[in-house]
Amino acid sequence: MKKTIAGIAALTIALSAFTGCTDKKNDKSTASKGAVTTAQENKEGKTSAESSCEDVIREFIQAYNDNDREKTFTMMYPDGSIDLLNVWLKTSEDDDYTIEDYINEAQYMIYDDNEPEKINFKRIISTEPLIPDEEYDIKREYGTIQCMVDYMNEHGGPDKVELEKLEEFMTEQSEEDVFEKTEITEGYYVLMELENENGDTDKGNAIVYRLNGGGWKISANDLIGTRSRGRDKRLDTSAESLYRAVNTALIELDEEGYIKNDSDEFIVSSDSSKDFNVPADFDADLFRSCMKNYFEYEGDWFVKMQGIYALETAVFDSENPQNVGTYPPSDYVDFAYEGMSYDEIYNKACEDIG
Repeated sequence: MKKTIAGIAALTIALSAFTGCTDKKNDKSTASKGAVTTAQENKEGKTSAESSCEDVIREFIQAYNDNDREKTFTMMYPDGSIDLLNVWLKTSEDDDYTIEDYINEAQYMIYDDNEPEKINFKRIISTEPLIPDEEYDIKREYGTIQCMVDYMNEHGGPDKVELEKLEEFMTEQSEEDVFEKTEITEGYYVLMELENENGDTDKGNAIVYRLNGGGWKISANDLIGTRSRGRDKRLDTSAESLYRAVNTALIELDEEGYIKNDSDEFIVSSDSSKDFNVPADFDADLFRSCMKNYFEYEGDWFVKMQGIYALETAVFDSENPQNVGTYPPSDYVDFAYEGMSYDEIYNKACEDIG
């Protein structure tokens, strides 16, 4: 299946192509100086933060229940992101591909191509300030998109900007350039109670924040199911970076004519002895070589993929007691990897392929 660069892939993985980029998750200079928090209570006994977060979450859940994917997209991504998707759309070689397709791709972690099961917001359990890892993730992803939006607006808007020059501009940006675009005015990790259509309750979580003094945004990929916020999140973030880098490399190889098979699932690993079910016409060594342009990691990793898409990724760090990270995260609803070692996750991935 031949496709051009997917707009959302370009939005979320452009940072992988930065020159001279290093991992600065633990460098305090890359995090914000502290998201502003408020503790004033209203007449209902809620803090202003809780009230603001609840309003945003209720609005998002209503749009989700209505299957209004454009609304949930605009609530999750910086203003101007849909115009940015139109830049990729006008260069698409697939005449049937629409802006709605791009918007759907951007939110596959939420909708998974299915009609959403309606959920009901019950209450906020807790509202906590963002930790540095979460601030970093916001600055990295949304700062990247904001850089592209700004360039687009400064060069004639979506109808006039040249995609090739936009991509060239992004490869010249440093991480610091991106972070300068994103000041977290206020931000919270929200743990909440939700109810499904059958009346069953579960915990969900979201990150609600304001950037550069603007309106509220929400990160809700983990709306259902709580995700840990501790030290192990660094490895999940590395696995997510791997996932994005893989998609970039696969797109590059596809455009050069190296992807011939889009039906078989297979695994490629940093350790070639762990490659599994690789099609005869897929050059795993060439893929690993291409990956060096987009992903630098000293530990082991593997990716399960199909055609030009990454399906799952895992990374291993022997120096970290919590030494495995996955994307999607191990406690995501469709991936029962919680508590498993790297080798156990690898073996399970191979078993799932068959």
